[in-house]
Amino acid sequence: MSIPQTYDFIDYLVAKKTIDDRSLNRTVWDRLQRALVDHETIERLRVLEIGSGIGTMIERMAAGPLMRRSSMYTAVDINPDCTRAARLRLSRWAKRLGFAVSREKDASHLLEADDTRIRVDLNTGDAYALVAETVPHSCDLLLAHAFMDIIDIHTLLPGMTRLLESGGLLFLSLNFDGDTVLLPAIAPDFDDRVIQLYHRSMDERIVGGRPAGDSRTGRRLLVTLLQCKTEILAAGASDWIVYPHHRRYPLRESYFLHHIVHTIDEELAHHPEIDPEHFKTWIAKRHAQVENGELVFMAKHIDVLARKTGRK
Repeated sequence: MSIPQTYDFIDYLVAKKTIDDRSLNRTVWDRLQRALVDHETIERLRVLEIGSGIGTMIERMAAGPLMRRSSMYTAVDINPDCTRAARLRLSRWAKRLGFAVSREKDASHLLEADDTRIRVDLNTGDAYALVAETVPHSCDLLLAHAFMDIIDIHTLLPGMTRLLESGGLLFLSLNFDGDTVLLPAIAPDFDDRVIQLYHRSMDERIVGGRPAGDSRTGRRLLVTLLQCKTEILAAGASDWIVYPHHRRYPLRESYFLHHIVHTIDEELAHHPEIDPEHFKTWIAKRHAQVENGELVFMAKHIDVLARKTGRK
């Protein structure tokens, strides 16, 4: 594809789904499946996802045996465009997976297949307000996918664990952990400087008066979870790795790469510690590498599964 003239966040989320699918740590995912087996005595599994985007995690959960029971799946995202996109996508993927889909009076969706009934409620809302206002011990499984590295974990995570029933599960996937690689090199020293400043921009990001990012979220989550009276059941790498096949990228992954380069450009274009003309040339060369099927991109992530051990 040619270099996009405009960039759309929903298109980015659609484009990265295949990358997320292959990046999720299978050991952690399988441990989640085994842990949910222990919850089979629960008459109706209560699932809450925070930062649900366009609903890709709901689709992953419904596609396998994890949700083969009566379940209530509540998904919340702060972006109303994401919520609308999730609603539009739901019927399409659910029917492809063999579910009959109906719309309930309360605007939720009911997915039915054999002995499976999943009620999906897609909402727009703020994560901090949700955690503060939701009744404690109100869910059995809490999910956050590619989300914990754009919020203040020290503020939000204790509240998230409060929402879990005793023994409830917390699955936090694709948490960025401090390494971004773009190859081939253009100018190694300048390449390193760009990535260093890009990571610093994550660490310094403030949204709504709160910290909104951490370039080493993955490792810090492991420590913070232990402080929140949870037991870590599994953790492992879930790195993004994107590379061309015969100078072409699968599906929409070239758009994903252009969007990553664009994001770096947006963060650093006016940074006082970087030469603007040198940086402009660097960005153009990275886009050209995507166009020519040359760019290899990697980003380090960590997936974590934890279980609440106390009642608080």
